[in-house]
Amino acid sequence: AHLKGHKARLCSITFHPMGRHVATTSFDHTWRLWDVETSTQLLLQDGGHVRETYGIGMHPDGSLCATTVFGSVVQVWDLRCGKSVCHFLEHAK
Repeated sequence: AHLKGHKARLCSITFHPMGRHVATTSFDHTWRLWDVETSTQLLLQDGGHVRETYGIGMHPDGSLCATTVFGSVVQVWDLRCGKSVCHFLEHAK
């Protein structure tokens, strides 16, 4: 699949536990959820981070993901509604 949308270099990619979707993070301060079978962007989050979105991880049941930035901030997202449910500041080491 060819996934178009990020405006800067990718930082990470992870598969959704169900296997059909992937999530990507980028230096454009966004993360996105994609359908790999159709190359369709399902979700774009561009208001949650003010720095480069670096890492991403998925909850085993596929309902939540967590994103990190180069500034010690972790944001947890509910994939069912696309909204942030909590964040952790000054997370280090």
